[in-house]
Amino acid sequence: MPIKFSLTPNVTPSAWSRHNNPKAKEANAEFAQIRPQALKRDKFICQGCSLHIKTDPPHRPLGLEVHHIDHHPEHNHLENLVTLCPLCHGTQHLGFFNRTFKHAMRIIWCPEISQGDLNYISWFAAIFLYQNRNEHQEISHKINKLINKLLARTTINPDEAKFASLWKYIQRDPGSSAAAYGHLIGQLRQRNHKLFEQREKWLGAIKIFYNPKLYRIFEAYNNANLISRLANYEYWHLGPNWFNHWQKIKTSCQELNL
Repeated sequence: MPIKFSLTPNVTPSAWSRHNNPKAKEANAEFAQIRPQALKRDKFICQGCSLHIKTDPPHRPLGLEVHHIDHHPEHNHLENLVTLCPLCHGTQHLGFFNRTFKHAMRIIWCPEISQGDLNYISWFAAIFLYQNRNEHQEISHKINKLINKLLARTTINPDEAKFASLWKYIQRDPGSSAAAYGHLIGQLRQRNHKLFEQREKWLGAIKIFYNPKLYRIFEAYNNANLISRLANYEYWHLGPNWFNHWQKIKTSCQELNL
């Protein structure tokens, strides 16, 4: 379920970084004022994968972030802001989030599944594995099997030979493949804007997969204890209907022979 925001991979130009912006203090204050409006407008739902997190007034909704669509930190008008979970947000800041999620962030060849659906699967699996549901060992086994199959997607199809050199570059070190991919996107943005704008057409089969087995990295993100807090919520994007959602995931993956 992606709702309305495209998760086409992206990076923020270094010149636009908050660290290089003399107006950062003013822009951050403005952003803090409008951020709650974006979350409320989006009904506290990630607009990339549909993760729905319970609000906790007066604190901000745990785990949800607000992204600048054009990546410019001074452009704080509401139309330029969108609610994303950390996994979906990571696809828009490949360099920074690769350092944050480390080896949990892998690049796979997966044209059949959207980036939003992959992130949804990662959330579901990470929280399920964290909860260690002893009464559902069969599902745990199937989730682990699905994760292993997705992680094994490190080769391209024979009919995609034109991507061979690109894929070899990205996968030269699977543990840092996201960093290589981010570097590629950054170079593309700097040197060929037209090709950068069309990257979804020729890079659409390349996806980012957050390994749910490394949920402790998710848990440590921003020191928020994110997985354990989500696992304890009565109201998150799965809620009490988690089993029905697993059935949907299982059916989709069976159709794709995963």
